[in-house]
Amino acid sequence: MREYLKKNLDLCLNYNLILPFLAFILIAHNALADDFVKSNSGFAFPKYGDYLAGSYASQVGDAVNAAKYYKNVLEVYPNNYQLKIKTIKLLLISGEVEQAEDLYQTLQDSRENEEIIKLFGLAIDIKNKDYSSALKKIEFISTEGLGRFLKPVLRLWINAGLGDNKQINELISQINVDEKLTAFNIYHKALIYDVINHPDTEKIYENLIEQQDTRSVRAIQSYALYLRRIGKKDRSLEVVNNYLKQDSYNPIIRHARYNYFKNNSKRSISNANDGIAEVFYATAKALSEAEDYVLSSMFVRLAIVLRPKSNISYILLNEILEQRGKWGLAIEPLKKIKSDTPLGEYSKIKIARNLNRLSREKDALKILNDYVITNPESTEVYEALGDLFRSQKMWNKAADSYSRAINKKKLINQKDWRVFYSLGISYERAKKWQKAEPNFKKALELNPDQPLVMNYLGYSWVEQGKNLNEALKMIQKAVMLRPRDGYIVDSLGWAFFRLGEFDKAVKNLERAVTLEPEDSIINEHLGDAYWSVGRYREAIFQWKRALEFGPEKEAIPKIKIRIEQGLTKI
Repeated sequence: MREYLKKNLDLCLNYNLILPFLAFILIAHNALADDFVKSNSGFAFPKYGDYLAGSYASQVGDAVNAAKYYKNVLEVYPNNYQLKIKTIKLLLISGEVEQAEDLYQTLQDSRENEEIIKLFGLAIDIKNKDYSSALKKIEFISTEGLGRFLKPVLRLWINAGLGDNKQINELISQINVDEKLTAFNIYHKALIYDVINHPDTEKIYENLIEQQDTRSVRAIQSYALYLRRIGKKDRSLEVVNNYLKQDSYNPIIRHARYNYFKNNSKRSISNANDGIAEVFYATAKALSEAEDYVLSSMFVRLAIVLRPKSNISYILLNEILEQRGKWGLAIEPLKKIKSDTPLGEYSKIKIARNLNRLSREKDALKILNDYVITNPESTEVYEALGDLFRSQKMWNKAADSYSRAINKKKLINQKDWRVFYSLGISYERAKKWQKAEPNFKKALELNPDQPLVMNYLGYSWVEQGKNLNEALKMIQKAVMLRPRDGYIVDSLGWAFFRLGEFDKAVKNLERAVTLEPEDSIINEHLGDAYWSVGRYREAIFQWKRALEFGPEKEAIPKIKIRIEQGLTKI
């Protein structure tokens, strides 16, 4: 415990981190007093340390260690309800589901439990196919918040588990009333009708496809499998191909196409357990898109409890862990996916990307090079190679890889803006502007309102002193779309600087520095702007800061000359 705290305290010996950490200590101390001093007698100091270590680990998103230290405390205070709840949630997040279940069994069923704990208890019953118990537990679920859309559909699937088709039809008629949840409800109505072989299944699927936008990958997948199963093979392939025209990257739809040619028409949802897992999966997906990574982690774990071989749940778990910057942990769920399928191929590339983020470039490169040998026509692997080489500043190799990816594409769609953008960056950094510019323009042709592309192209024009008015308009639009992106705001300030509008430059560059205070280039730009309006001391201060924040080697001599002689001597 001491080693864990010391290791993490060392990270806090930084001005930007020390104040929040001190605030945390005070909060943790108060929480400890509430949880233990008020509710437990015989307070033991060593367990105070474990609680503090657990609280800190929880604060920094280290669920594994947080659960470990809280479990130590529970050995002394086994009846502390709040600590049990915290520990169950942390065990669930970290994938220690059996331990979480054992601890859950020591709780009493209660309406006072948190919703996620109630749902965990429900999931345990469903896993054990104890649908009667689950039907009782569903009454404890709130009808507010998430419960508003979870409760009706969960009740529906539990009745499917009980084989009560009469009750299913009655419940379906009730849940369709809520217009805001129409698509979600119709999707689960279609799935249940599919499971029970209802004669209206195809009609419900068609209704669903008409109402759902094309981002509903799971609806497309389920419908395509259903059509294949009832012998409508051409229509099944048409549904899949129509989606791929808009998103050729999507691994789930590509997997559906793979299943088509493998003559695999197995239902994606074949029973009540699968259906309830799908509810939890959809909830986790929505929460991750809303950037609630803690709750989304718990819901995707519930989905895995009920459907432990579900590839899509492991992919979602990987995405959530990546969004939290947990690159090493994000690799683990991908290892659960069979390698000889489109989803497995997608997983290999994602593993390589995460290894690269962990500075294991050689391991990442080996995976990708091996993949090229077995899948020479894959566009994704060349894009991944391009990203790897670009992260290593190997600009020519990156450009070659991106070019190969583009040349292998049979169809260019809107989402391909990114590969043209990346190719443009690689050429620009390799000082091949004549090749870079057309690729930035192609990226904008595919995605006209993409702020990253507008910013990069606009900034490049500003640096070259060309198309300044057009560049300014482009960057202003990018700032409007991403007002809190310090790099884009910096581009706007620098455009004003190059146009000689120094007061506007100062205003925007000051804002850019507040958004990205430790970026060397932005601090250098602000120094230049300050000097140009006669604020010489502030200019020198900003240039000194620019030196502190890791400028590129070729920029260091120029910044030092600024500090010694001022901008007029440059």
